[in-house]
Amino acid sequence: MFCAIVGENAEGTFTRASQRHCLYNFADITTDPINYKTMINRPLFSVVVALLVASAVADSIFNKALLDSTSPGVCIDGSPAGHFVSEGSGVNRTKFLLYFEGGLTCGEGDLQSTLEICYQNLETNQGSSKYLPDSFNGRLAGILSGDVAINPHFSDWTRIIFMYCDGAMYQGHKAAPVSYKSTDLYFRGQNITQERFNWLNAKYAINTNATDIILAGSDDGAIGALLWANHLQDAVKGKVRVIADSGVLLDVVNPTTKRPHFQDAYINIMKLSNVEVGTPCAECNTKYPTERWRCLFFENLYATVKQSMFVVDSLYDEESFGISLGVDCIDSFGTLDLCNATEKASIEGYKSGVVNLLNKATAISGNGAWAPACVTRGGLLTKPTWTDNTFQTPMNSGYTIEKSVNNWFLGVAEPEKYKHVDTVSWPNNAPCSGVTTLQRSLMTE
Repeated sequence: MFCAIVGENAEGTFTRASQRHCLYNFADITTDPINYKTMINRPLFSVVVALLVASAVADSIFNKALLDSTSPGVCIDGSPAGHFVSEGSGVNRTKFLLYFEGGLTCGEGDLQSTLEICYQNLETNQGSSKYLPDSFNGRLAGILSGDVAINPHFSDWTRIIFMYCDGAMYQGHKAAPVSYKSTDLYFRGQNITQERFNWLNAKYAINTNATDIILAGSDDGAIGALLWANHLQDAVKGKVRVIADSGVLLDVVNPTTKRPHFQDAYINIMKLSNVEVGTPCAECNTKYPTERWRCLFFENLYATVKQSMFVVDSLYDEESFGISLGVDCIDSFGTLDLCNATEKASIEGYKSGVVNLLNKATAISGNGAWAPACVTRGGLLTKPTWTDNTFQTPMNSGYTIEKSVNNWFLGVAEPEKYKHVDTVSWPNNAPCSGVTTLQRSLMTE
């Protein structure tokens, strides 16, 4: 997602008004105001802070690994990119779940603002590996969980978390750094991801020994996973699949600013990171040879991905409403009760576009989806929403994200068991339209 540079005060903090436009998937955003210069220096990042049960018995340990200091795969600040590893066990040790962290992409409406966001990222995990802990020991929720009761099909796989520190959706290469405020900024998303694959092959021989690989990602990490799927499949013998969570953002004009926010942002980040290379998806580059920024939109990318995919998304993503539509009427309970008729019409129009897009994507054989008519934020794969029965699509069907994903992965014959795009509008998926503020904070922060 993207963070508008608004509401910043002299102490380097964002106010709550601007926080809703910032999604730090692995950053502690539980305090108000947010200090982006110190919050990631805390010993654990948000997926741990939000999901760690302090008294729980650990069921998985994730250990930090950094790319070699001579590697071209460096974060925005020039530090070697990092990832976290929890090794699998038993017969599933040779199966890999590679999770692309979501977070803060640098793109904004102009180059100056784009560079400013990249510069602000330097003192966070989103632009540096300097603040990552050596390891963390905890019970992660969702698809990263080591608890077989929560995550029956993937808990004993080898699970890798790719930390997002390049600011350009895990793609792009610029040989020379860009100088901004007397500081060098590096754009090496393509180098980082390829070097991580090289690291995995050197350590685990994934090119020949991996039997199954899932590229999963949330928010901008979902686009990263999709961009690299074809490339990785060409390099490995095992089967590659993709799970894309909260990566659907429509290319629309914001009626308030009269500008297509995400289109402007993607064009500007590509001016910095993609002059020397295309995206990792050669098929998408061929389709859009002079407008490769289009490959950062799911609506243009999905049809060029050869691997089967499962799409997880909310039909009422409050982040996209705020940025794409300029709609700011969703209350703290996740309802549209404060929205006027014009705002509701705008929201429903956007939602219809998402539904149409997901129906097209799932019309492709082997693809699945889970998309409820509930107001949520991104990163649903790694939160309690993974198994929470409050979130089912359709309502009261028993199809949680976990059940739908597992049916898709197992290749069940009946598509109605893994293609679940809600056919109702808010609030007619009643259980998840009426969750409490506390429940929402646990599920969506």
